[in-house]
Amino acid sequence: MARRVPVLVLALVIAVGLGACSSSPSRSGAESPAAAVNACQHSRPAKLAAATGQQPGDIRWVASLGRCAPSFGQSWTPSGLTAPRTSATTAGSRLVVIVNGVVSAYSTATGSLLWRRGAAPAGKAVFEALDATQSLVMVQYRTTSATLSTFLSAGDGQPLGKANAAVHGSPFLVGAHVVVTDGGSSLAGYDPGTGTARWRVTVPDAPSADAEVNDGTIVYLDSEAGREQMPPMRRIDRLDAATGRLLSPITLAKALSFDLSAVGGNQFSQGLLLLGISSPAAQTVAVEPASGAVKWTYPGDVVAGAGLFTYFDQGASDLYALDPATGQQVWSLQQPGLNTEGGPQTVLAAPGFAAAWSAASGHWVVEGIKPAGTKAWTSPPLPAALFVTNDASTVYVISCRPWPSSAGVCTDITLAAVAA
Repeated sequence: MARRVPVLVLALVIAVGLGACSSSPSRSGAESPAAAVNACQHSRPAKLAAATGQQPGDIRWVASLGRCAPSFGQSWTPSGLTAPRTSATTAGSRLVVIVNGVVSAYSTATGSLLWRRGAAPAGKAVFEALDATQSLVMVQYRTTSATLSTFLSAGDGQPLGKANAAVHGSPFLVGAHVVVTDGGSSLAGYDPGTGTARWRVTVPDAPSADAEVNDGTIVYLDSEAGREQMPPMRRIDRLDAATGRLLSPITLAKALSFDLSAVGGNQFSQGLLLLGISSPAAQTVAVEPASGAVKWTYPGDVVAGAGLFTYFDQGASDLYALDPATGQQVWSLQQPGLNTEGGPQTVLAAPGFAAAWSAASGHWVVEGIKPAGTKAWTSPPLPAALFVTNDASTVYVISCRPWPSSAGVCTDITLAAVAA
């Protein structure tokens, strides 16, 4: 469950050929990856699987992401199941995908292609990041000397200003605006059309691009400079991303130990500012931004996002689903191996179940697990698949159909939208 909630974004950075090719007989016997890719490019593309319905576990739609590419593979990290060449962030009605330097936008409702645009810089460069809001798309590549950023209109994919520009500082998106942080004491409003700063302001503690918290209009900031041990604070500064003007701050009823410049722990979701409190004990405090009132507190690190909020007790394999409005427990689930290597990975909490990404007999499925531990529903099998991301009602999965004579090559790569 991702921390940010701009527009639904999938980043797939694998070498994928996008064109359909004429057919030829498949080859038998072992082949090198290069030979397998060459043979694949002369084969007939597979017919896309049919959608099965709109009930939980059904396939809403399937789209082709390309074919004849090295397989992406997957592995477990402390944050869950990942692939070395994929990344994602969630929410909204538009799906933005980057494949081999080509950025495409799809409708999340139907899977139809909305626009496509090239974005990779010339020469050697490594994909760094993809982010999007309802207004903007940002694509970043890293070279040996700089990080290059390209900004596109989310509506039609048209570039805004110079492509692959070296921005001084680290940019991040706030609704229709680009803000650049120096990670120290300065924030600036960046105009991607001209490559110049619209405004610049000094703040006590500018967050990094990975740590910033915003609601699509306002950036929330520490009111004191960060130190190794942050002092308790009663004030949260607010910056208008359009003008750089510091708005009236949020004043809390009592001082709390939080740090809005630290990576992780702080979120904005479903109208609430969630503060990760470190002392005297770990807890999450939900603040109503307009009034500064504390709506609820919870004794642990709450993960926000689409659907119900969650808290996971890793030691006991307990998952708690929380009502975002009250912080009250809706249900709890104990599942051995949950969110660990080899076990189901929770991706969404709904009122009656947890949607999880699970290994099953040599393939992968999205399944609903009831609080009692029984299955509520299961998707069709998704061979050689990789969980990518989810929103409040759908889990998006990339699948690779292996080339017959080479396990390291995907003949066809597809994106499936699984109802949840």
